[in-house]
Amino acid sequence: MKARNPGRPSKTTRSTLKSAANTSALDGSVGYSLRRAQLSVYSDFARVMDKFEIRPSQFALLVIIRCNPGLTQSVVAGLLSIQKANLVSLLDSLDARGLIERRKVAGDGRASALFLTPNGATFTRKIEAAHATLETKLRSRLGEKSSDRLLDLLQRFWKQS
Repeated sequence: MKARNPGRPSKTTRSTLKSAANTSALDGSVGYSLRRAQLSVYSDFARVMDKFEIRPSQFALLVIIRCNPGLTQSVVAGLLSIQKANLVSLLDSLDARGLIERRKVAGDGRASALFLTPNGATFTRKIEAAHATLETKLRSRLGEKSSDRLLDLLQRFWKQS
């Protein structure tokens, strides 16, 4: 029999405490609500994308490259608000899987342009199809009109920051 941690409540007790806890001081917070929504969506994303072994940042990177072949690493980092050092490790992981390739930019020996490999293009189509199914499920929670409104409001947040 597994020993119970005496300092930690059981799962049933944690569930009861969670449902009885007063979170009203946070419920009116835009930032807190955004974070809770993000955690929920990321959990759904993980369930769908785990079979592809893909994380949200990798997904976004592959889609940006598919839609914009030849963009430089620096431009992609800016588009996705990813620090250049972090982008390099993301690119390395996708490169190791044979999904992307870097090509030197003529006239700029330091810059690399990004492209999907043929395998990367096929893979990206698959994950985009899985993501489209996920988006349909997410939108069904609110309905199309409310989903469109939420998307507009969220984009206003990050485009004005």
